[in-house]
Amino acid sequence: IPKDKEFYLSGKTDDFNYNFTWIRGHRPTMEDAHLAHRYSDDLSIFGVFDGHGGKVISHKVVEILPGIYLQLIIDYFLENRERRKNENGMEEFDLSTTAKSKADAINFVLDKPEVLEKLLKRAFEKADRKLLSLCQAETLCQGTVAAVSIITNNHLILAHCGDCKIHIYNNQIQNILYSRSEEHTSE
Repeated sequence: IPKDKEFYLSGKTDDFNYNFTWIRGHRPTMEDAHLAHRYSDDLSIFGVFDGHGGKVISHKVVEILPGIYLQLIIDYFLENRERRKNENGMEEFDLSTTAKSKADAINFVLDKPEVLEKLLKRAFEKADRKLLSLCQAETLCQGTVAAVSIITNNHLILAHCGDCKIHIYNNQIQNILYSRSEEHTSE
């Protein structure tokens, strides 16, 4: 791959378009990875991961992060569904709100942006622990930075770790709507 050559990947849903752009830069190999995953019509996750020291970790996080996040949503639903008292006065879960499918759990958190944000932070932490185990098991000295967005019909949750940035554009007015990311360093 030629140095400084830009690559693009585009896609669209019924509600929006998305684009990924990446450049190989000064390293001899491309270490970046991207994520576009739709959990439902109402919930999607997007991310860009810039590998440091190799591509294994950036590609592995793309593989594991969506599942970790979904499991955290399901766990949150199961822990927070409504309780009721039965005829004996004992508290029990309201069986009408049990998770029949992942859709029940997703619908439960869609209008709770603070929960979606908290679960995304936990997903980063769980992925970090899994990736650390992988690095130790395979004696890899690699890592990745991340820029991730969670999109619902009504909310946009953004998270990043490392020296990456998130930009949101409005194509109709050809203007940037959001461009803010503080670099996280090891210092």
